Amino acid sequence: MKPHEKDAAIIERILEDIETLQKRVDHFGLTKERFCNDLSFEGEIAYDAVMNPLYRIVEDAVHLSDAVVSAYPECSWKEIRGFRNFIAHGYSAIDRGIAWGVIENDVPKLKRVLVAYIGADQPTN
Repeated sequence: MKPHEKDAAIIERILEDIETLQKRVDHFGLTKERFCNDLSFEGEIAYDAVMNPLYRIVEDAVHLSDAVVSAYPECSWKEIRGFRNFIAHGYSAIDRGIAWGVIENDVPKLKRVLVAYIGADQPTN
């Protein structure tokens, strides 16, 4: 697989996971308050359901090529890598407020960047 094809496949997975993430946030009616403080059984199910696609998003994002990363320096690539490492190595100790900030602010920015990248890659007639 050429690097371009690899990026396209990764971006497609990330965008699918972003959609899954948003559907789950909506399904559980999550707000920052509920996400951060609901430690009930149902709250923990919602938390796990949201953190799973979030982990896949940041895991895949660290595998994007330098071409993608350098095309969008305004994206917080260093923070994405750092958050990925934090999730991968300290899942039970994740600050829920930070995770919610990633969900609410960083994931939509990442989505815009990846959609723009795909759009810029389309041939013009």
